[in-house]
Amino acid sequence: MPSFAAIADRMHVRDPRRAAELARVRPVTFMVFDVLRVAGADVVERPYDERRRLLEALDLPEHVLLSPVHDDGDDLWAVTRAHGLEGVVAKRRASPYRPGARSGDWVKAAHRRTRTAYVAGWRPEQGGSGRLGALLLGAPDRDGALRFLGRAGSGLSGPLATRLRTSALGLARDTSPFADTVPAVDARGSHWCVPELVVDVRYLGRGRAGRLRQPVVRGLRDDATVDPWEQE
Repeated sequence: MPSFAAIADRMHVRDPRRAAELARVRPVTFMVFDVLRVAGADVVERPYDERRRLLEALDLPEHVLLSPVHDDGDDLWAVTRAHGLEGVVAKRRASPYRPGARSGDWVKAAHRRTRTAYVAGWRPEQGGSGRLGALLLGAPDRDGALRFLGRAGSGLSGPLATRLRTSALGLARDTSPFADTVPAVDARGSHWCVPELVVDVRYLGRGRAGRLRQPVVRGLRDDATVDPWEQE
């Protein structure tokens, strides 16, 4: 199962001895999903099925594996959701490989989760417009402390953004309501507010520190309580 949190320790390591030790205790597996050249011959224009056969015939080194391929789409969708995987990439079997271009022949379908969260702060748009640019989201943990869920800027436009900004201004406070420390990159330029506004959020998953990955604000909620911090 892929893990963004696990691979983070392997990134940006410049000390050779530290890199070698990490490679030993936390090896990375490289998943190969396609092949572009075989024995010096360009194969990008060949259909996917043919490229896959060529790929499967290669002698791959240690820590390199082929990505799995399945043709039971409905079952695969259900199983990947049940196991908490990010989603599925569907490929047209007769399609060529199109380097550097997005193509309708390859479709990424992501499993997105939803939850409710408190608005505990906001940041204006860059450029001095004064409009709402991002929300700082939080949720109470099992002890009742407000924990930071992350910063969400997607989904904030039009009447929703105006209403959220107006409501947040009416709940303004001088200090952060979070029990934990908000990272400086998120706290910079933020306006804090009493955590009363509740929003509905869609996201891909959560990182090591519990931050929501790619959160999108879907709207205000006045008919629901906030989901606990511990909810995945």
